[in-house]
Amino acid sequence: MTSSPLWPHTIIILAGGESRRMGQTKHELQLPDGKTLMDAAVQCATEVGRQVVIAGPEHVRPELKHVDDDGGGPLAGIVAALEHGFDDRYIFMPCDMPALTPELLLRLGRNLASHDAAIFQNSNGPKQALLPLALQARTLEQAKSAMAGTQRSIYAFLANIDSIHLGITDDEQSQLLNINTPDQWKCFLGTTGNRTEPLDDATN
Repeated sequence: MTSSPLWPHTIIILAGGESRRMGQTKHELQLPDGKTLMDAAVQCATEVGRQVVIAGPEHVRPELKHVDDDGGGPLAGIVAALEHGFDDRYIFMPCDMPALTPELLLRLGRNLASHDAAIFQNSNGPKQALLPLALQARTLEQAKSAMAGTQRSIYAFLANIDSIHLGITDDEQSQLLNINTPDQWKCFLGTTGNRTEPLDDATN
């Protein structure tokens, strides 16, 4: 008997970037336990969502569902997934955030409610964390409009929808570290452990 998901909707892992600053494909980077960044992302997402979909090349975890984002960055992955119509609400997460926990994903999903989007905001700093984020499917047209703009940015997209900002601690902020450069990767390997325990359904 399969257990019910903690959040009965779809999680999209964004894996279509070109990794120019890293100099190699980020989702293939290997953690000390032998897992790749993509393995860690899939494990994290699987603990929370009803289904996991990869926005990126089909050879990346071919056993999972995929959507083609044409390598156009995170916003392109969001638009591609919303156009496909997998679900009526989603969590979008990057493949290069190795300290991200299921607890944080679940918090986004459970707080989306009637809002268009749910995102994290560190109360000690002005900048919001753009990924991961929870989204309603109804935001497709606003996402497409942002894609058609000159910046094609998630900032422009979120500026035109109703978003709830969820406060996070400095420690939680550190769990939202994106690995974009070799120096960041080296620093992460030297300072951060990896979570292996299953997530308790009592998380709020």
